[in-house]
Amino acid sequence: MDLLIDPLQKTVTDILVEQIRKEIIRGVYPPGSRLRLRDLADRFNVSTMPIREALQLLESEGLATSEARKGFKVTELTPNELQDIYDMRATLESMATRLAVPHISDEIIAAMREVIGKIDAVQDDASLVVELNNDFHALIYTASGRTHLASVINMLRHRVAHYFHNYMIELGSHAQTDHLDIIQACQDRDAERAAEIMFGHIDRAGRAVVAHAQKSA
Repeated sequence: MDLLIDPLQKTVTDILVEQIRKEIIRGVYPPGSRLRLRDLADRFNVSTMPIREALQLLESEGLATSEARKGFKVTELTPNELQDIYDMRATLESMATRLAVPHISDEIIAAMREVIGKIDAVQDDASLVVELNNDFHALIYTASGRTHLASVINMLRHRVAHYFHNYMIELGSHAQTDHLDIIQACQDRDAERAAEIMFGHIDRAGRAVVAHAQKSA
């Protein structure tokens, strides 16, 4: 597979990070599977150096793990670890939502509605749903103005993205109902209500993802 690179915008490593990330999230490389430098270099028709750099960046996101003398593998999380991450996410994401509501403009609300419309249109493509779902949440957390909080949330969301993808199709319309309720609370400028909905939204998703992981083990 030859990479299509725009030299004015992205490096080879940037493109590799995006491509390998998508394939991990889609389950092409399941949790625990090896990410072999030479195999990936041959596949993408590049040297091993940008592959190593890409995997190191994916390790910083939590999607890859390096082991001494064994190389990289897709991060594998136990049900307890998944639950721990989702517990943190529910708390932090509801906090970010509460902080964001006073700053969410009509333009941001319009953008949120546009994203959920796109999600409705691609329900059969779990990868696109995951990507658009992240876009929806990023609109809220960025509006909080708390850059470090938003960064931590983004890191935690990346860390479980490959597990969330496996469950996304089953989650389906329940998530969209929550999204619409969050938008309404933002439109009403009801920060506490928006935060409450967000907490439940993340908590329910977390418990479902954990149960799905336990069932699949």
